[in-house]
Amino acid sequence: MSHETHSVAATADSWSIDLHLRHTSTDELAAARQFLLELPATRAVSGVGSTGYATVRLQSGNKISKYDTALRDLASFLRSHAPRLRAFKASGGDIELVLNHTTITPEQANDKTLDLWLAPELLKDLSVNGIALRVIGWAEEKDSE
Repeated sequence: MSHETHSVAATADSWSIDLHLRHTSTDELAAARQFLLELPATRAVSGVGSTGYATVRLQSGNKISKYDTALRDLASFLRSHAPRLRAFKASGGDIELVLNHTTITPEQANDKTLDLWLAPELLKDLSVNGIALRVIGWAEEKDSE
């Protein structure tokens, strides 16, 4: 099975894919952070030091048309780095995948602002690796014309 079919439709185009890493051991967190920083896909890292967590931006964009590709890249990332992610979890760490989306406030009640579909295979990869999923929709005011 492949991760060929993912889709998202939103009335605005801003999105990002982040990994939140938490660990009580700053050494383990620093090692995971360093590993992720070395990956070509990593865009940014924040929350480092003695905070107990790090946020890693894997992908971001402002075109929904690029989101399907980003999800396929995410699926490939999860498969390629599964042993490292599982080792981090086994050492007591927590990993959360965060899908952030900006949506425009709807014109009227019951207007759809976010429609997210994820392939079962991607959800299986998250589950097998013990990665939690969080989807966040941020409201943006529609420009008045």
